[in-house]
Amino acid sequence: LTWKLLANPSHIHELTNHDRNEIIMSPDFDEDGVVFFGGKYRSKDGGENWQAIKASGQGQLFKIKNSCAWAHKDGIAFHPHYNHKIPKDRRKMVMMVSASKDYKTAIWVSDDIDSEFRKLNLSWSVKQALTRGECPMLATMGDVTYLATQSMAVFGTVDFGE
Repeated sequence: LTWKLLANPSHIHELTNHDRNEIIMSPDFDEDGVVFFGGKYRSKDGGENWQAIKASGQGQLFKIKNSCAWAHKDGIAFHPHYNHKIPKDRRKMVMMVSASKDYKTAIWVSDDIDSEFRKLNLSWSVKQALTRGECPMLATMGDVTYLATQSMAVFGTVDFGE
């Protein structure tokens, strides 16, 4: 058994203080090589090169803090048609959750694997169900993406923030 170091993103930026960082591969990893590391970095070449995940807000780019994907695969969800069998129908969108005791829980979406993330405007009922500092779970099944909160509320969307 031989291991090859593909990347060590800690030399790019300081990572979280957590004991574990999750590696999350796209459903089309064999073709697109997209992988997320610790909810803070994205690689589009199977881990050879890493870029910090950026978000857009009020005309500025910034790093998403406190991504729920740092230690949980359910902190990121891929669009139901991310790996559609008809290439022209593929939607290379990704959704991610961030949470902290100091900030309101937020849901972010990237409209294309190459674009920055933007914060979604959430309905009042979703905002009320989200608990500050606790990560909800994202999951895509069929054509629906689900959000399950710590308060046991479950929401579903078929538009993925579009």
